[in-house]
Amino acid sequence: QVMLAFHNYHGSEKHLPPRAFTDTQGRPLLSWRVAILPYIEQSAMFRAIKLDQPWDGEDNWTITSTLIPIFGGDRSLGNKTTIQAPVFPGSAWDGEGPPKTFRDIRDGLSNTIAVIDAPANAAIEWANPQPWVISADDPMSDIFGDRQAVTVGMFDGAVITLTRETMTNEKLKAMLTIAGGEVIEP
Repeated sequence: QVMLAFHNYHGSEKHLPPRAFTDTQGRPLLSWRVAILPYIEQSAMFRAIKLDQPWDGEDNWTITSTLIPIFGGDRSLGNKTTIQAPVFPGSAWDGEGPPKTFRDIRDGLSNTIAVIDAPANAAIEWANPQPWVISADDPMSDIFGDRQAVTVGMFDGAVITLTRETMTNEKLKAMLTIAGGEVIEP
């Protein structure tokens, strides 16, 4: 559903969701997850959020502390989510500036990771704009943690499972970047 929301958002706005809503000084206020709320049947919640206020501010906390089922598969995490956009050098979520478009993903939508079901220790409140920064040297450690398999959403909308057994840091780096030109071997 998150990947479908990305496609619907892109169709409407002509770009991917911003990594974060920011204030006039560029300080992050709200997560990219807030941007896709209207596309996951949460329009009323989106309209109630003050986009110029922090996610945990007095005006937003009542709303942003609410559990969104799509973002919270593990009820023990409360209003936290493990659905993360990986910030990795050369990824769609790396750097500042305007949000990326599907045209920016020159390695191919089916070859590029959009979101990852992160390890539980990387869970954050769904509206929190804190980026999930992945190690450039050892992305496997951050992405897999102690797990043997990881679910990822690709930019073409596919949801696939990566296994530690078949993945390497090099393959993972190639799948995280949007324009590295790498050929990914199965």
